[in-house]
Amino acid sequence: MKLKKYFWIIILAAGILTLISLITPALYIRIHLFSDPGTQEFWMWGLYTNRVPGVILDTGFILTDGPFEYGVPIFLSGIIPVILILISSVKLIIIANGIRKDENMIISAGNKLIGWGTTLCLGSVVYLIVISFTLGIFVEYIFTGGFWYSSPNMWDLTNLGFAVIGPFIGAALALLSGILSKTIKRREKS
Repeated sequence: MKLKKYFWIIILAAGILTLISLITPALYIRIHLFSDPGTQEFWMWGLYTNRVPGVILDTGFILTDGPFEYGVPIFLSGIIPVILILISSVKLIIIANGIRKDENMIISAGNKLIGWGTTLCLGSVVYLIVISFTLGIFVEYIFTGGFWYSSPNMWDLTNLGFAVIGPFIGAALALLSGILSKTIKRREKS
């Protein structure tokens, strides 16, 4: 069967896509100061950039920048999801390689693919939930620091990056592969 021969490519694409997503920003915050919009980019694993055209270009790790009580929770909110996504991506690549070498491994890989796909989703969802609290408190601190009288909602300022969206796409591919592997198993037994 042709699908069985190239089945591993879908799983490999899911693993590589999610690994690539980890090197892209998770969140973009656009702040309009004066006439030029500024952009802050946050990666899940702690890197950030702060850019205002013609004025500031700052790059660093969240932990090394003050205030410390706001930086640490933002940093920690990304570590567990990064570990979940990284382990899931590597496991998907390992499963894809196993299926490439032995097509009969498809039969036993269905539940694993569904499990690792669910873990990818879980990593992004956990990040979104925790970052809404930690970064939300930081945004409130910035906006109520004497310049503004009320702070906007964090999600009014924030756009999601590929680091959050990529694991959902990889999870969809892994879940699709898991479901397809179960149909392949049924067809062979009939």
